[in-house]
Amino acid sequence: MFIKNKKGNTLVISILLMTVMLAITVGLSNAFVTELRLSSNLDDALLAYYGAESGIEYGLYDARKTDLTLAGSVDTDTFSNGVEWVRTTDDQVDALALTEISHDESIQLDFFDPDDPAVASGVGSLVVDWDGASGSWALVKLTSWVPATTIDWSTKTDEEFLQANSAASFIINTDSTRAYKFKIKALHQNLNNVNIIAYDGLDATGNPVEIPNFLDITGEGVYRDSHQAISVSMPRGIPLASLYNYVIFTEESLIKELSN
Repeated sequence: MFIKNKKGNTLVISILLMTVMLAITVGLSNAFVTELRLSSNLDDALLAYYGAESGIEYGLYDARKTDLTLAGSVDTDTFSNGVEWVRTTDDQVDALALTEISHDESIQLDFFDPDDPAVASGVGSLVVDWDGASGSWALVKLTSWVPATTIDWSTKTDEEFLQANSAASFIINTDSTRAYKFKIKALHQNLNNVNIIAYDGLDATGNPVEIPNFLDITGEGVYRDSHQAISVSMPRGIPLASLYNYVIFTEESLIKELSN
């Protein structure tokens, strides 16, 4: 009887060991399969990101090299490796919202049409508000001139406004018949949550005026189930120069591939 019980115990132990080994094997297999899936998803996401980046580069190329009308412009294509990209470009925004203007940094807005300098800005007032620590100041400079096909620069005027942070919005009345360059600089502290809106009437009345010459580009890349998007917003013109240093512009096809 003792021997029979011993044989039964051996069978039970063997079954338990096999169960444990099977559980470990299944667990390792699942982990391995999951790792393979994650690796594959990462590769797909990287290719989709390359597609989104290509959309941004194409948008910058259009802004710098072509005469394409960028307002509401959309383009798309598929590379030979299956990566799809979409580029959406606009050269005006309803209002400008910036997370931050760093201490001693500035942002410039152009209220004129560089392709038709005889057109007036149509801006009757500008509203600026921001958040900031105690001691944050904004230096605003307005340069204006009389629009004309051939501009008479003797009509140019410069105005500066120094405004401390406050709960109330800062309103600047302008002349809608003139063209403007608007520049705001952060003094002493960062300017946070900066919002700038233009109106066609005095004292922030009338209808909002779209802010021109402010480039807004979105690049989207799709590869299999992976979707990636990149967004760039900045003044069109000279401030773009530093970003162009990081972009390769080419008339030929340029495909980014993962190395084997």
